[in-house]
Amino acid sequence: MKQRRVDAVPSGLNEEQVSKQLLDETVLAGDECRARNDHQICFGRARELVDAHSFCQTRN
Repeated sequence: MKQRRVDAVPSGLNEEQVSKQLLDETVLAGDECRARNDHQICFGRARELVDAHSFCQTRN
C-alpha cells in the first residue's frame, strides 16, 4: 500500500495521528463499498430467483 504524505498537519494533531486517521477512513470506505456490493449481489440473486420462479410457473 502506498504511504500517503501530509503537507499540512491540522493544529493539535501530529503527522502520525493524521496518517492513522486517513488509514481508518480508507478502511471504512472499503467496508462500506463491500457491504454495498454484498447487498447488490443479494438483491440480484433474489431477482434471479423470482424470474426463475415466474418462468417455471408459466411453463406448467
